[in-house]
Amino acid sequence: MREPTGADYTAIFDVERGAIISEYAFSPTAMIEKEHLSTTTPPLSRWSDITWLTWERLAAAANKPTSSLRHIIRREISNPTTQAILTSILARTSYPQDIPLLPGTWPGPLTVSMDSDAGKALLASPNGYGVAWMLVERREAMGAKRVKSATCLRDGEGKWSVGFEIEDVEGDGSGEGKPWRGVEEDD
Repeated sequence: MREPTGADYTAIFDVERGAIISEYAFSPTAMIEKEHLSTTTPPLSRWSDITWLTWERLAAAANKPTSSLRHIIRREISNPTTQAILTSILARTSYPQDIPLLPGTWPGPLTVSMDSDAGKALLASPNGYGVAWMLVERREAMGAKRVKSATCLRDGEGKWSVGFEIEDVEGDGSGEGKPWRGVEEDD
């Protein structure tokens, strides 16, 4: 029997609104490294796989297509690499650097397009690539989709959250042989 890793993927699923809110995402690999465990990573361990299987089951129970997914929100991001990317993105804007970025407050959340360098950096972050990987890996079940934009929020304690907006890709989604629309092969 495999030793427990203490991994935790806690999420809220709102199938009616097409949203997944990822509250905590501590992978088996991360926990094995953090706790210096002697066990190995289980075969089913990635956030994208665990989250997808739950989404698929809940969508079926609600009689909704899995393709209805429109939003994935990564709350209270603790990953230092993603935090550094978010701080760097903010530093390149005219937004104040030291105030909350919340709906209903000035200046409000910061939204970046995935066609921008900031959007691409965020999608390549540890908290972004799981979202992208889910769309690529589950294309047959959901149809061709892409991340359209990311809305970056920061609370009064400096904790970041990111909401990824998902859209359908026109046509077959092939992008003329390119993995992502707007990304050249040598990028």
